[in-house]
Amino acid sequence: MASLREKAEFAKKALSTVPKTNVQFSANDQHYRVPLTREEFNEVTQSLMVRTQELVADVLEASKLTWDDIDKVLLVGGSTRMPAVRELVEQMSGKSPELDVNPDEAVALGAAIQATLEGDIEVSTEQVGSKATVESFLGGPVHISDVTSQALGVILIEADGVTEFNQVMIERNTKVPAKTELKTKTAYDRQTAVHVKVTQGDERDPQNVTIVGEGQLEIPVYPKGSPLRVSYEYDVDQTVVVEVYDLTANKSLGTIKIERVANLGEGELGEMEQKIGGMQIN
Repeated sequence: MASLREKAEFAKKALSTVPKTNVQFSANDQHYRVPLTREEFNEVTQSLMVRTQELVADVLEASKLTWDDIDKVLLVGGSTRMPAVRELVEQMSGKSPELDVNPDEAVALGAAIQATLEGDIEVSTEQVGSKATVESFLGGPVHISDVTSQALGVILIEADGVTEFNQVMIERNTKVPAKTELKTKTAYDRQTAVHVKVTQGDERDPQNVTIVGEGQLEIPVYPKGSPLRVSYEYDVDQTVVVEVYDLTANKSLGTIKIERVANLGEGELGEMEQKIGGMQIN
């Protein structure tokens, strides 16, 4: 299987420069030579092109930008050598992509620039120098800050006292650290506790978001509609802290602290450790 993947990778690279190639491999004591054209390759990768277009549209929407706001389009990553990718980018943007940047080196150079800006480190390459050099090249000071990759919220209860809904507290792409609060009320008479469910996702329906943590805080026996205030904080360590205030007694009922990293799967954790997430550059 590994050998076949290597053959497929070779074919992809070949078809980025020539209109047709041959894939040769052995299986079940037989040797095969399969001709493959660029048109056939484009057909089987069409779903990936559609997905790429959707992701680009999502990024522009999240950034509140249009293609008219983009001066130049740079291609990053080896797959952008595919003619179909370049054609798609030009079709989407209405601009011819810049081809004077090596797509295989662009990510590494970007990482070097970020390291230079964050730590004022002198990077020993011809392309990247000191922080002052980088900022001079980029036209002024550059600030890089973490942002939330997903909306964060809490589960609240509708006025009927039964139906739950997700209330977004911190929008996606908000700079961190971030803090916000809202006023709410007890849901029913003689309520003795507040069950706090912290969510990830911006859908109103609780079925369509992820509960990343939960906890319970005791309250005095109050009638329905007694006022509460929820303070919601998210820090650079990706920790969520929720504090509930009793506005009747004018005191804090307690806090719930959730380390979000502990709630991620292995794949998501790997992405976080590699810092593949939201970065905002000004």
